[in-house]
Amino acid sequence: MEFFKFVAALAITFGLLGGTLWLLRRWGHLERPARSIWQRETKVKQLRSLERLALSSECALHLIQVNDQPMLIAVSNQGVVPIPIPYDERHLSQVAGGVR
Repeated sequence: MEFFKFVAALAITFGLLGGTLWLLRRWGHLERPARSIWQRETKVKQLRSLERLALSSECALHLIQVNDQPMLIAVSNQGVVPIPIPYDERHLSQVAGGVR
């Protein structure tokens, strides 16, 4: 008997949620259908890691690309230091070993 009460309560809850969604769509409060939680929006990547060079166990250099601008980043236990480099397509492909 307890199981049937649980199933009935669950069906009523989902029915109320579905009815509310139907009413909101009908009255124009939802212009487009609800997006599924499994669908992902495709985003343009703004940040890419091109190459990494470990200098020691605590220090590394990272060549990254932010909005099509290359940047060299020094990372250590003391902090992170951005090192801007001039943007040159030919030079970047040589530095990154042809990664593009």
